[in-house]
Amino acid sequence: MLLISLITLVVAFSLLIPATSARSKGIATLSGVVTSSIISGFFSIKSLLGNTYHEQINMGVVLGNVDLVIDPLSAWFILLMNFTIITSVVYATGYLRHAPSSTRMMNMHWISILINQFSLTLVFVFQNTLAFLLAWELMAVSAFVLVVFDHQKMETIRAGVNFLIQAHISALLLTVPFIWIWSQTGNISFSGLSTFFAESEIGPAMLVFILFFFGFGIKAGFIPLHTWLPYAHPAAPAHISGSMSGVMIKTGIYGILRIMLLSNNHWLAMGLVVLAAGMVSSVYGVMQAIVQHNLKRLLAYHSIENIGIIGIGIGLGAVGTGTDNQLLAWAGFSGGMLHVLNHSLFKSLLFYGAGVVYQVRHTLQIDKLGGLMKTIPATGALFLIASMAISGLPPFNGFISEFLIYYGLFGSLNNHSFAFTALFILAIIALVLTGGLAVFCFAKAFGIVFLGSPRENNVAKPMLPAKSQTGAMVAAVIPIVAIGLMPQQITLVLTRVTTMFVASPMSPDFFKMVDVMQNISLASLALFVIAILLWFFRLKLQKKESIENRETWGCGWQNSEYKMQYTASSFAHSYRKLIEPLLLIKRYRPAGDSLLPKPEGFSTHLADRLEISLVNTPVRKIKAILGRFNFLQNGSIQFYILYGIIFMTMILIIPYLFEGIKFISELIKQI
Repeated sequence: MLLISLITLVVAFSLLIPATSARSKGIATLSGVVTSSIISGFFSIKSLLGNTYHEQINMGVVLGNVDLVIDPLSAWFILLMNFTIITSVVYATGYLRHAPSSTRMMNMHWISILINQFSLTLVFVFQNTLAFLLAWELMAVSAFVLVVFDHQKMETIRAGVNFLIQAHISALLLTVPFIWIWSQTGNISFSGLSTFFAESEIGPAMLVFILFFFGFGIKAGFIPLHTWLPYAHPAAPAHISGSMSGVMIKTGIYGILRIMLLSNNHWLAMGLVVLAAGMVSSVYGVMQAIVQHNLKRLLAYHSIENIGIIGIGIGLGAVGTGTDNQLLAWAGFSGGMLHVLNHSLFKSLLFYGAGVVYQVRHTLQIDKLGGLMKTIPATGALFLIASMAISGLPPFNGFISEFLIYYGLFGSLNNHSFAFTALFILAIIALVLTGGLAVFCFAKAFGIVFLGSPRENNVAKPMLPAKSQTGAMVAAVIPIVAIGLMPQQITLVLTRVTTMFVASPMSPDFFKMVDVMQNISLASLALFVIAILLWFFRLKLQKKESIENRETWGCGWQNSEYKMQYTASSFAHSYRKLIEPLLLIKRYRPAGDSLLPKPEGFSTHLADRLEISLVNTPVRKIKAILGRFNFLQNGSIQFYILYGIIFMTMILIIPYLFEGIKFISELIKQI
């Protein structure tokens, strides 16, 4: 019923979109996305209320009977996916209104959004390995079409191809353990995975889990499997960056959680793997984000950072389950999965804000921006709220999920051996370092982009955001504030999911801790209200005073005032000097002339050290080896015919050579 309904819906709207006018294509797509969300959301809400959806359909000789299941884990991901994609399409109806693209490309883009939502739903629903891989591949191909929307730019094509290649590597890494398990159990259903993990020793089981982790980790963006992400997000349109970061990379998290759930043992070993990857990803991601010059690339590295925070939560939850630590298990899994939702909300909002910035100034280079709070104050305020939320500050949602993880860590310091205590202290240090650097990074991003004055004099007339864009951002900010101020409600819903991973009942102290979080958020809200009231009081007092506007004294500097502001590079100068030995940062200064001095200048160029060592260097060496055979492609048709003759001759001769070798070996044995 579910699958047939979704297929019918996608086909119907895919035929409708090309037949509509240019202004109506977005409305048609939004109608299809909302209808699909209602269908899948209905079964998801029922599942969270205790009625798991289960349907079995026959999909031919190859796939056989395929189970479609919406349990609380699937329901959680489906609901957050639907909400983010709806806001993405609402935003896109305004964002793409003036996009210089052909009608054919626009049709492909809108249809790909429908297909992408359809494939994401199937990824969360299918309980058959072959069907899951087909949905996984459909998700990757549709996302590739969405990324290369601005295909006139070469960097966009490169980013899209890079994404597609790594998506196929992800699928290959997932196929290997699926085939291995099928060869052992003869079952292509997910129940075969449960059988395999139940009957396997920890060695083979962990090897299979690590293969799955690498396959899903590429999609999620764990370090060092992240190299596609900082290119695809800046290249894609803002609404696609928001949905990819908010939803698509979460399919990797879903896959890891599903494999954990299917294995249902070896929790400690699996938790340590995910926890280690999470700590490295969170710290490395935010360290790279601070030194980025491109706003969307900065946000992309923050996606890696937040995937790391999610990994820390899930890893701690698995460690808690494996060591019978009830508090750590509940806090870890609850915090990790709540951060999945929270990140989809504030990161999509940040990308939407970055899209508005690009519309207004036609650049995302942070050092060229400034003063946008005067031009787009609503976008600036919403971007500020999202910046505070992603930094884990109250009274917003990021604070709640990170506080849950902290609570589990601090509450477990005295419950284990020295090794576990040291591990938990290391995780606390990673979270503290990540949170502090995130505040620093977004103080730079918001301050340089929105405050001060424009850093370029030749600013063209801005293209202000459409009402649909502002509406989508407001829709995203509402749950950000609601979760921060009322965490009890979302925590109760989340317990339906967490109970799948934690067998022990929830401690009453857990609910008391949720009340503490709400009190902290309310106290923070009170400070905000007091600050706003003081600001209004100041404005009222100023109305009675005469205010004169005069130029600020420039210490003798007679040129433009905008050059006297902090740039993004100067804001992070001390930090950059501190981490230069760790990250790959090159500084360039033009050579001076003793007789005729040249104008001074300074620039920094950033590179991802892990990307260079793990991707660029091996690819360059492979190209060098293959380049030695360039002489074979010499353009002569006679040589190409000769290659064909040699190839066919080898095909005919090789079987006889094997027979001859076999005959000689048997003859030697007889002698």
